[in-house]
Amino acid sequence: MENNNIKVKIAFCLIILFRFLDLYTTQLGVVNFQEEEQNLLVKVFHLDMKTFFILEIILAFLLGLCYLYYFKNRDSFNFSKSSFLNYVNFYLFNKENSNYKDWLFKMKLNKILILFGSIIPVFIITTSIVFSINNYWVYLFISGNEIAVKYYSLFNTYYFFDIVIFVFPPLFLTLLLCKKMENEYLKNKK
Repeated sequence: MENNNIKVKIAFCLIILFRFLDLYTTQLGVVNFQEEEQNLLVKVFHLDMKTFFILEIILAFLLGLCYLYYFKNRDSFNFSKSSFLNYVNFYLFNKENSNYKDWLFKMKLNKILILFGSIIPVFIITTSIVFSINNYWVYLFISGNEIAVKYYSLFNTYYFFDIVIFVFPPLFLTLLLCKKMENEYLKNKK
């Protein structure tokens, strides 16, 4: 049990640390924050860098707390069902069959938080690393590094950076959530 507590504390700290890494490299890679930052919160609410960073730090702690909530409630996945779809429906709705209204209006928030919390360390650490590498590449580009300029221009022609920023995170999140449910289903299958 003590070993699990240490792992949880390490994961919590890594979530915070890697969000700070992303924020640090973000400030390196932008000259005019409101014009260059791609985060939708900055674009929609016209946030300055200081306000955005404070919100990101608060969000990092909330994500860490969501992970802790999962860890305390990880037994909620411990049940068996005859099929994967029945397993997902029972986990989310406490019934074996669902309809579109259930998916739109009847998902249990605590179950969503537990499921989301279960994949937060992998999701946040991976996306933070990817974003930090992207930010550092932008920093090298604006610093005039010849190799960075050459390859940044080449990859930008194919919208590589837009894909990294806007397409990769939701796809990766969906994959992690589905894989978590599949793993739990298989682990509990009789």
